[in-house]
Amino acid sequence: MLKQYEIDTHKYNSTMPNSHETSAQGTSRFDPVQPRQLCSDCDFAARTNQRYQFLLSSYTHEIRNPLTLVYSSLQLIEKNCPSVKDTALWAQVRQDVQDCILLLRDLSPAGSKEYRQRTTIQPGALLQKIVLSFRAYAAQQHVTLRTDIAEELSPLLCNEIKIKEAILNLLLNACDAASEHRCQLDEKPCGEILLTVSEADDMLQIHVRDNGPGIPADLQDAIFEPFVTRKATGTGLGLSVIHEIAVQHGGSLSVKSSTNAPDTFTDFCLCLPAVSSPNTCRR
Repeated sequence: MLKQYEIDTHKYNSTMPNSHETSAQGTSRFDPVQPRQLCSDCDFAARTNQRYQFLLSSYTHEIRNPLTLVYSSLQLIEKNCPSVKDTALWAQVRQDVQDCILLLRDLSPAGSKEYRQRTTIQPGALLQKIVLSFRAYAAQQHVTLRTDIAEELSPLLCNEIKIKEAILNLLLNACDAASEHRCQLDEKPCGEILLTVSEADDMLQIHVRDNGPGIPADLQDAIFEPFVTRKATGTGLGLSVIHEIAVQHGGSLSVKSSTNAPDTFTDFCLCLPAVSSPNTCRR
């Protein structure tokens, strides 16, 4: 079952004037105390936001520092032992660490705007990198990853780091769900993920489908809301972040799912406008 953490807004709702309550002259009735209370709440909200921005900057800074040291160590190892570059996944590990550093810089309110700029990329090359990084993790979880990526795809105008984050998070969520799947004959793990990428109507369509337990129909509408999760240890932020990334790029995120055993599945579709599309977001 999904769990949701909600902020109690009753305090703030109670300070707003009731539009249905009017005086004899037909004008809205305001309690003289209410504007002062509302200003007080606004001041509190501003201070809370300022504190949040400070904490966010502090946390991202503290996490980024050791990651930078890790990246520097990888560079030093490569310099002292050039043969390590021939090791499988070495280059991808370096790239993944660097991407984490860039993500943290982008997340921080104090981060430079240059890390939020968008460039034109070839999605096929990006998808191949993501698959290379993710396949080893999926194998450790006893989940099989299959791919069906169209050979010719139109370019994307995007923040490459953010799009990579969105696709990778969809794959990680799918892996968590698929790892729960068990074969009927021997009860061994037999989870599967299918990554399908195609293009239609100037939109890049990225489908991530798993054979996990599925999402109940009455809960699918809430799955993109913040702090909504089916995981016992989840934060409920992953899908809401992916949804926001899609919207900011002029795209969308949708889901289809079934809990009808034995054919359970969940299929997330991330749609992004190609460069040739009039919907391409250039913000």
